[in-house]
Amino acid sequence: MSTSRRRFVKQLSGVLLAPWAAELHACGGTHGTTGHTGGSDSLGDGGPTACSRIMPTIAANHGHTLDVPLADVQAGSSKDYVLSFNGAHFHAFHVTNVDFAALGAGSDVVIESGQSASHTHLVTLTCSAVGLDAGSTDAATD
Repeated sequence: MSTSRRRFVKQLSGVLLAPWAAELHACGGTHGTTGHTGGSDSLGDGGPTACSRIMPTIAANHGHTLDVPLADVQAGSSKDYVLSFNGAHFHAFHVTNVDFAALGAGSDVVIESGQSASHTHLVTLTCSAVGLDAGSTDAATD
């Protein structure tokens, strides 16, 4: 018996978010984009839209950029990425299928890059929901 992506993400979300569910309910709202509905089905699984694009933030950045296509979240397969060459060096890092499932469910994912030029970077991937990303700036170049 196989588990659909939608069911897997729903189960994973329940496990990851259960400790905070009562607190969020008590506050009268949702956190992040997990409660967002509407728009097109960006994940292609028949459910509500979880995001329209991936917004990367690179901590202690000094000229690196990164593009994580929404199609990679939709595919859900582990993948390696490289923070762009900034004229001196680049950094590689790995996003797992579990990370992609969390992104698709609306959670941020934080991954440490590999070391290059005697340092690493923390990369935060955020799934930006339809209608919530208007007017934002490209955090990948901050």
